[in-house]
Amino acid sequence: MRCKTAERYISLKLDGELSAKLVSKLDEHLMKCSSCKEIHRQTALLTENLTAIQDVEYPAWLHHRIMNNLPKKAERQSTWRVSLAYATFSLMIFFSVFAGVGLGKKAYTDNSDYAQIEQEDYLQLSFGDNSIWEVYDE
Repeated sequence: MRCKTAERYISLKLDGELSAKLVSKLDEHLMKCSSCKEIHRQTALLTENLTAIQDVEYPAWLHHRIMNNLPKKAERQSTWRVSLAYATFSLMIFFSVFAGVGLGKKAYTDNSDYAQIEQEDYLQLSFGDNSIWEVYDE
C-alpha cells in the first residue's frame, strides 16, 4: 500500500467506515511505515480531542442579535407588477401579429372579380373613367 492511500484510509478507519480487509492492509502498512504511523497517531489524538469538546450554551438573545445585524436584502419589485408587464407585452405582440396577418391577407388577396374581367374592360378600369382610351374608342 502506498502512503497516499494509507493517509486516506486512516481517517476512514478512525471513523469506522473502512472494511475489515482494508483495515488489515492499513495495519500492515502502519507497522512498516513510521511517517504514516505518526499521521495515524496525530489524527487519532485530534479525533479524541474533538469528541471531548462539549457543546457550549449560547445566550438566547445572541441569535436575534446576529440576525438583526445582518445586511438587509434589497426589497424585490412586487411580482404582480412584473407579471402585469409581461402580460401587457405579450398581448401587444399577439395583437400586432394578428393585425399584421389580417392586413397582409387583405392587401395581397387575389380578387376573383379581376380574374373574370376581359382584357379591354380591365384596361378601362385601370385608367379610370376619364381616360384617354375612352376618347379614342368613340
